[in-house]
Amino acid sequence: MEEQSIQRLIAWGKFQGAALPEGVSFEYSDRKGIRCVCEKSLSSPYLTIPDDLIISGKLIPLEFPEADHKRGNTWLKFLLAKMKFGGEECNSDLSEKFRPYLDCLPKIVDCPLVWNPRELSHLAGTNLGSSVRPKLKDILTEWYRFVKENEVTEEAAVSSDCSFYKDYGQLSDESIFRWLVEPLSNGSTLQWSSASAFLWSHLILLSRAFPHYIIDQNVDQASLMLLPIIDLLNHDYHSKVEWGFNEGQFSFKKLDSIEEDAELCNNYGCKGNEELLSGYGFVLEENPFDFVALKIKLPLETITTILKEEPTLKIPTLDDYTNFAFEKQSQNLPNKPEASVFEDGIVYFINKLNASCLDPLLNMFAYLCRGNSEWHSLASKFNGLQNLRNALESKLAAAKSFSSQRDDCSIDSSKYEVNSYRRHCARIYRDGQLSVLKDGLKKLKAMEKTWLTEYKDRLLTVKKITKYDKGFFGEELPAYFESIDRKQDDVVFENNFELLVIWILIKIENNSFIEKHDWVSEQYRNFLIDAKNEDITSDRMDPSIESFRRRMINGTTQTDRTITLKKIVHTFDFVQKNSFTRISSSNPDTIMVRN
Repeated sequence: MEEQSIQRLIAWGKFQGAALPEGVSFEYSDRKGIRCVCEKSLSSPYLTIPDDLIISGKLIPLEFPEADHKRGNTWLKFLLAKMKFGGEECNSDLSEKFRPYLDCLPKIVDCPLVWNPRELSHLAGTNLGSSVRPKLKDILTEWYRFVKENEVTEEAAVSSDCSFYKDYGQLSDESIFRWLVEPLSNGSTLQWSSASAFLWSHLILLSRAFPHYIIDQNVDQASLMLLPIIDLLNHDYHSKVEWGFNEGQFSFKKLDSIEEDAELCNNYGCKGNEELLSGYGFVLEENPFDFVALKIKLPLETITTILKEEPTLKIPTLDDYTNFAFEKQSQNLPNKPEASVFEDGIVYFINKLNASCLDPLLNMFAYLCRGNSEWHSLASKFNGLQNLRNALESKLAAAKSFSSQRDDCSIDSSKYEVNSYRRHCARIYRDGQLSVLKDGLKKLKAMEKTWLTEYKDRLLTVKKITKYDKGFFGEELPAYFESIDRKQDDVVFENNFELLVIWILIKIENNSFIEKHDWVSEQYRNFLIDAKNEDITSDRMDPSIESFRRRMINGTTQTDRTITLKKIVHTFDFVQKNSFTRISSSNPDTIMVRN
């Protein structure tokens, strides 16, 4: 059946004016769907289709005369759905004209938006796994608002879907699948204005559309078009191709020769498996363009401050990355976007090929860790690096958490089978995510090692204090905790952070910093200039500070100590803002930084 539909499509295209090079044929493959094969060696083969075969916004008024141009892609989705499923309701001749093309379109695109609940469990812990419900909600919201604002169909035809949409937040994944997706996969006859038909149109455009501005520079750059026959060509990121439009003809040209029996491929761009799987329903093994997306959610006031006052701090928009044609924002954005653009979060992408992709992330984490200092200070940079490592480690652990041996035991396996190709795609995608995350962590560890060597004269550890300030551990610390009733080892400090705090408190108290550590005293006194007038109240007391204070007081019977609660709070704050804690060992090491 597939072969017959393909041949009807090719014959129809040629009859309508499409031109294909001699020696190419289209065939159906279970794994790749329709593919174009060269029956002989060809030099720079090219295909053309006339403007009359292009499905774009220019066709919308033929079916929807009332359509406005502001929501062109939404109108195009409804047009495609009506052409495919509308039957006699389609008033124009478009359905009949494009029937050979419509019959060749897949009834379902294999992306995770249409996977059943057991298949989705294979994406647990990944970006794609967590994005399915919100992405479906976005698509349904687009559909719902449109049918409510435009009289494209009778209200009764969509009333049931509208009810489901209103209850979306309370629906289980299984309920959403049965309502929205099953009608696509089980061969049901769809109402053209239904949510399921709209989802189908959305996925067809997502997986096959070309930017309309290729042939018309006057349209909004987010506008789409479908190119019958041309869109049958599969993806190969090695393929060197050229698109053009001249004298009413769209042309596809391969810029190099192709061998006999090889597949003629298009090039969709440098897309990682997350983008390929979510947009097109397939993956590439060992994909060099694999990326991991990291989203940082910040208050709009913080983003506004960054945009106004930190011009060197990079906040990327989606237009800075490759993306699906109609999910890109319009190119008419101002040079400096408003904070509201990032209301849902700032998205960064990391990739193994891009050596500098971590730089803007590191800078942002340093900014968020800056405290009262500059974000490009050494302490901020080290803290930013540690926090970014924490974020990547957390993401890595989540991606590792799935075991393909268990699937999801909470889902009835008798109701849902796991498609073997979808299982394969999930594994390849997850492996790619793990590889990128491990590479990112490896780069951060190497960067930390370089910094530790480069700035070793500006870093102070407890180990260095033990080596150079022998009087502290030998005399000053025992003297402070002298007691006739308890031994010195009854007082326990839990980590190096607390040891640094007690070291500074006692050295300030005794005015006994050795020359090598005078910078700590100076840095501490400068810090106190801004902090000394702050009120210390019980409601802002950190439990760890209170515990530390009790050990300080209970550890000595002397009553003339002047290490007050206020000094303890300030010193805790000082060490926090002028140090970082390495996470590379089971015993975290807090390191003071000389600014």
